[in-house]
Amino acid sequence: PPTPTIAQNGHVLHSDAPQGNQWYSQAGLITGATSQTYNVTQNGAYYVIVSISSCSSDSSNIINVDLTGTDPAESISDLKAYPNPVTYELTIETGSSKEPTSFEILNTMGQVVLKGLLSGTNKVQTGSLPAGVYVIKFDNRNSTEFKKILKKL
Repeated sequence: PPTPTIAQNGHVLHSDAPQGNQWYSQAGLITGATSQTYNVTQNGAYYVIVSISSCSSDSSNIINVDLTGTDPAESISDLKAYPNPVTYELTIETGSSKEPTSFEILNTMGQVVLKGLLSGTNKVQTGSLPAGVYVIKFDNRNSTEFKKILKKL
């Protein structure tokens, strides 16, 4: 199965895979956590692996959840990054978050190739990046989220 992507909305994590999910924390497998969503009950790092017909995906992105003082209205799960694939300019909308959101675009080796601070609708110039797969890490004081993008020539 394809590698799943997870997103956070308050204390709830959501997998983009409709079936075959198994949730994990830094402590390992979370027994019984096999639905498309997972309600977080303690601080930690979470990810999901999808299994279909005895085949397993790579692990999803990891989301670190801190329940202390989290205001679900300030999560960043409603942000948008488009077009995907991107050529010269990526538009990023931070959605309803009133908090400034920092971003880092990482290449497949985990190196930061672009970074900045976002608020509202933003244009990020990507023309200088080589073609390939990148991960955008978004972070505000309440949550962290990752999105994959494809850069084409």
